[in-house]
Amino acid sequence: MNKRILFSLAVVFLAAAPALSQESKSASKNSPSASANLSKKEVRISGQVGEEGKTIVCDKDHHTLKVNNPEALRGILGKRVTVKARMIAAADEIFITSVKLLQEEPVVFHSGDSAFRR
Repeated sequence: MNKRILFSLAVVFLAAAPALSQESKSASKNSPSASANLSKKEVRISGQVGEEGKTIVCDKDHHTLKVNNPEALRGILGKRVTVKARMIAAADEIFITSVKLLQEEPVVFHSGDSAFRR
């Protein structure tokens, strides 16, 4: 009698083991991570890259955003850029998909402007 009970318990536990492993795999897929929390729509942000290359200060509202992939900003530290990025939910972080360096426009004076007329 004891052998039958032990055998039936062993069969139940062996049958339940694959179901438990599938549940833990699906739970790890649903866990919050940076790539899972990315917005689907890209946004354009113009601003200045921080000196360490890990932040961007927006021109619009002077809000500082943390960059999730600072290797995208390598070589353009402290310069003005326009980036296409995806926002990360529940944080002030962005994942940069493309970077465009903004050229500083030179100031040009025209002698025909109203400021130079008498």
